[in-house]
Amino acid sequence: MMYRSNIVVMVTATFVSAVMVIGSPVGTTTVVEPELNDFDDALFTQFDPPREYSIQPWIPESEYNGEEVPSSRDCKTKFEQMGFPIENIEMFNVTYEDCDEPWVMCRHKDIKVQQNDIALRFAFIPVGMRQYIRHIIIVPTSPTSDSDAAYWANDQLIIVGIPSFTSAVGAVARGLAIHGFRNPDSEKPASMLTPYYETPAWTRAVQVDKTVLNTKGLSSQEENFKSMVVLAMYDAQKPGSGEAIVPEFAKVRDQIVRIQRDVIGGTFDRSDKSKCHGSIRNQHN
Repeated sequence: MMYRSNIVVMVTATFVSAVMVIGSPVGTTTVVEPELNDFDDALFTQFDPPREYSIQPWIPESEYNGEEVPSSRDCKTKFEQMGFPIENIEMFNVTYEDCDEPWVMCRHKDIKVQQNDIALRFAFIPVGMRQYIRHIIIVPTSPTSDSDAAYWANDQLIIVGIPSFTSAVGAVARGLAIHGFRNPDSEKPASMLTPYYETPAWTRAVQVDKTVLNTKGLSSQEENFKSMVVLAMYDAQKPGSGEAIVPEFAKVRDQIVRIQRDVIGGTFDRSDKSKCHGSIRNQHN
């Protein structure tokens, strides 16, 4: 069954964490006023409608001792690490109209978020960013992880509880930092060893602006970069739209321009012609 929705009601929860100025982006001294944290409403309005997609049962691609593996090994490992029984894994595939290969998604069967909710939310993200995510793993909060959050781990998008969409896009941006940027100093792509936010080009942009979007961005180059990518992606859909939601946009302009300049062409494209150009999803189980 194909899905398309023009009206999306999302439950938003803000993931708050304490941050320290120690280790903050080099030269950073200020935060824009007002801070920009979650701006889900603006993102959904800018990105409506999402790409069409279909949901299918997961079909194991590998065997172990002659028997089908009941779940992805990566999903199984993550569930075990987080203390969830592997019997609670619900596997399914989602194929979007902009990519022939499906995404494998692993959902904890007791979480309130349903398969279609997950697939729909992911559909709003440009395929140029989505293509660098292998799996989406969705679990409820737990005694060891009691806050709604979204984070990147080994090319997987991990969703805990019901975090904001802004947070989820920021997590995808973490993978983009190692797969989706060229290094302007060497003309070589950024890599696992040298993510884009550790390159001299990015450091210089931060030093010029000396400003971040939110308090969390003061904690590290990575956190600052993730927030900036979400805004850069938003602004790329309609140039100038970033200024509409960040009154002090001029204070972060160099970072936004640098991201839009150095990201691989087409990464933020959401037009009907946008297609995935590379995949890392078939390299792992």
